[in-house]
Amino acid sequence: MVAIQIPSDLTSGREHLLVPLAALLLEYPVGYVPLDPNQTAFLSNIPLDVYECVLEDSGEEHTLLKFSCPQCVSQSVARLAPDEVQRRLRDRFQPRLEAVDYPGRLEVRHTQETLPRVGL
Repeated sequence: MVAIQIPSDLTSGREHLLVPLAALLLEYPVGYVPLDPNQTAFLSNIPLDVYECVLEDSGEEHTLLKFSCPQCVSQSVARLAPDEVQRRLRDRFQPRLEAVDYPGRLEVRHTQETLPRVGL
């Protein structure tokens, strides 16, 4: 395992950028960048496309990753359309699972949700 320590002088006063940095490093198709470092409510009551990559094996499930994208963005950016995101996630992770002989299967789920707030 490789650990990366981000020097505090790069993040001091920029902590709000760590969430989108994590999204980039984890290869999420969407990353949120707060408009204001003091912002505490995100996407309140905004319809979201929610994606969950689930590993299934022997009747057990493990969530590999889960993220959301505002539907207004999904509807205006073709590569973020639900069918396209699901296909791209399968194409990204299925070969990796096959390379390590994962015995189970990958399921990419899509739901639509509207929440009072989204945690980053």
